[in-house]
Amino acid sequence: MPLGEYFEDLMKRRLANASGYINLPKANFEAMVQRAKTKEDLTVLKDAYCNFLGHRNLVPQKTLDKMMLKALEIG
Repeated sequence: MPLGEYFEDLMKRRLANASGYINLPKANFEAMVQRAKTKEDLTVLKDAYCNFLGHRNLVPQKTLDKMMLKALEIG
């Protein structure tokens, strides 16, 4: 499954609270970082990261470091 579809599926399965925020587990973002293989996947990761922050979810710096290393690896 392409990373974009994986993220869309993740968002559809999560319910928003009364304020409209969705609890997105950090493990899901970490899994996305590991699955990223293409430049298009990097765009999905960037959008997913912004989405996580927009729903008041914190992503550990260690995970962001992995995302940046993956981006450098892919190019």
